[in-house]
Amino acid sequence: MEDTTVCSRLYEGEFINVNNIIPKSFTCEVIVNKESLKESVDRAAVLARTDKNSILTFDIKEDNMAVTSNTSMGRVDESVHVLLEGKDVTISLNSKYIGECLNAVSEDSVRISFNGAFAPCILTPSEGDSFLYLILPVRTTA
Repeated sequence: MEDTTVCSRLYEGEFINVNNIIPKSFTCEVIVNKESLKESVDRAAVLARTDKNSILTFDIKEDNMAVTSNTSMGRVDESVHVLLEGKDVTISLNSKYIGECLNAVSEDSVRISFNGAFAPCILTPSEGDSFLYLILPVRTTA
């Protein structure tokens, strides 16, 4: 474009095989209304953003997902109804990452799949495979 020059370079080397980092099976899967979860995450993230890691904790038991933010500024406890398949799980995630995933989704409900507190979780549509978000957990000392 006129006086603009674009330079690029082809990267070389070994890259991560995406198929090897995406889990094939899960110990816990929940289906949740996207808007309910997004609103709960947004409210809890207000306090989480005051902390350097922006951590939210998700405690999934029976048909309930507790969304918690606990910082020096205060504490937020939210509860969202979910459909649970598998074991209970408690996991900590960066509020920015989960929020960005939920903001990008247009479906009414999403499936979130877990393999424990220290393994990546997967956010997909509740039906179909039109998207897949891999979210890494945050290790906490609790």
